Amino acid sequence: MSLPPMNFKQFMHRSRVLSMYRSMLRMTKNLEPATRDETRAFVRREIEMTRRETDPHLIRYHTTQLRQTIRQIESMVSHGGTPK
Repeated sequence: MSLPPMNFKQFMHRSRVLSMYRSMLRMTKNLEPATRDETRAFVRREIEMTRRETDPHLIRYHTTQLRQTIRQIESMVSHGGTPK
């Protein structure tokens, strides 16, 4: 099933989400493999669940939630987390 064409605002939102996802991937690269894989899978599931969302309010809500989740991951990693 293909997605409908994006307008500019949707394109920019998608770019921000992908940027946050790549940032999370970089931040978790030094975690213990099991923790890293679980963290990455969790964030990926969160993104995939809202992939086809079209309501701008829900998109904003989910983006805020994703940003908070990534901040928590960043905090965990910077305060020791579980390095490999």
